[in-house]
Amino acid sequence: MVALPKSRVSIASPGRCCFHSVVVIAFGFFCVSARGETVRTIDDKSTSGAIKGFERGELLLQLKPSDPAVVRIPLAEIVEITLKATAAKPQAGTAASNAAVSPLGALGNIFGLTPVSTAPSTYSAPAQAVAAVSTPVNIVTSTTPVPTRPGAKAAHHSIAPVWQIEFAGGDHVRASLGDWTGDRVHLSLDSLDGAALDVPVDRLYAIWSSSDALVKKAKDLNQKAAAEDVVFVEKDHEVKSVAGVAAGIDGNYLKLKFEGEDRRIKLDHVVAIFFAQREIAPEKSMFEVFTLVDGGVLSGRIESIEHGVLRLKPLLPGAESAHLDIPLDQLATIDVKNGRLTWLGDLQPTAVSQIPYFDRLMPYRVNQSLTGGGLALSDGPVSKGIAVHSKCVLTYGIDGAFERFRVKVGFQQPEGKAGRAAVRILGDGKVLWEETDLRGDASKPVAVDLSVAKIQSLTLEADYGANFDVAGRIVWGDARLVKASK
Repeated sequence: MVALPKSRVSIASPGRCCFHSVVVIAFGFFCVSARGETVRTIDDKSTSGAIKGFERGELLLQLKPSDPAVVRIPLAEIVEITLKATAAKPQAGTAASNAAVSPLGALGNIFGLTPVSTAPSTYSAPAQAVAAVSTPVNIVTSTTPVPTRPGAKAAHHSIAPVWQIEFAGGDHVRASLGDWTGDRVHLSLDSLDGAALDVPVDRLYAIWSSSDALVKKAKDLNQKAAAEDVVFVEKDHEVKSVAGVAAGIDGNYLKLKFEGEDRRIKLDHVVAIFFAQREIAPEKSMFEVFTLVDGGVLSGRIESIEHGVLRLKPLLPGAESAHLDIPLDQLATIDVKNGRLTWLGDLQPTAVSQIPYFDRLMPYRVNQSLTGGGLALSDGPVSKGIAVHSKCVLTYGIDGAFERFRVKVGFQQPEGKAGRAAVRILGDGKVLWEETDLRGDASKPVAVDLSVAKIQSLTLEADYGANFDVAGRIVWGDARLVKASK
């Protein structure tokens, strides 16, 4: 067994900053849960506690109500914090759960759109482009109650129409729109008591109305925003698209530059807006992804936690001075990104080779099966992972930044039960591990734990097996990279 670095958790009395005693835990997922909160670190263990604060990059947890002492856990050691039982959580495969999660990225264009339909409804909003809009996201009008867990503070609902605002990279919130002139738009976040956030327009990805039927028609048009924005407009219960440059809001109208002329579109006819996308570099330093109880998702960094309120600094260029206060009872989960652990699915491959045995290509998927459902291996469900069909080769640039690579490899169940495959993991072109006859009827997946120190390029290869490509649905489950402890 390879000796692994240890992660540090210290225990201190509430009013003190210094470390008192130190509890050393094994390297993996450590969990803290009681009175509702559960903290997972990179050790796969659990314990109980209640969040009491945040100091010097460490989360403070009180393990027992009768004992004022707190445990201090470095944020970089944490993978996920789950806060109490929630009434509403994002579905698997949504932008919220996929997080290849990047920052409050390029949120399409958010324009003050008045809902086409006043009936409360839900609809599916896109995670990438209008051609691939299959992510379920709850949308509500200002009259629709928001589900909350018992005891949670009721979410604020503004009088103005509420829209789903989507940021490129997976973040999305319900908000009403304020001033939108020039290169900035003002949001009033419905879930956070109308908290204000000014957003650069070039960070917007999309805005959606509240009509299921019309949104579906917009998606069916299968039109992407390229060099220009795309506005989907309803007329006589049909939806058409118009390409131009969304230029702001003027009263009840969306301003649009179309074929060199200034035009206006009534907001109550706007179904959706997709914005032309700018190149945005992925965030490399540590940040957190916050999922609200109503399913909204925001990326940023924790500034403080006091009196049951978390202060968040949004991860949004152009809004450096902004902060948002989120009551802990309005949070479902907090995921830590770019700490010591990085999910492989959160990285974009530098090279992809998918070669179907015949003509049918099944593109790889992250955090969902090839058919869009949940990942499942022979030992049970998997929340994180990469589903592929033979033959598929994925290469990731990891730049020597990690110490270990861990994954469990098997076939999607039950669809892959008859599958056979040859699977390999390569580092800088050299085979680090392989299984020449991985079988779908095996009682459990194969657990792999490899050193990847100094390796620049990591490749996952799923090749044809003895049954050619029959049932060749391989899952790289819980695929994760871990940095060395400091």
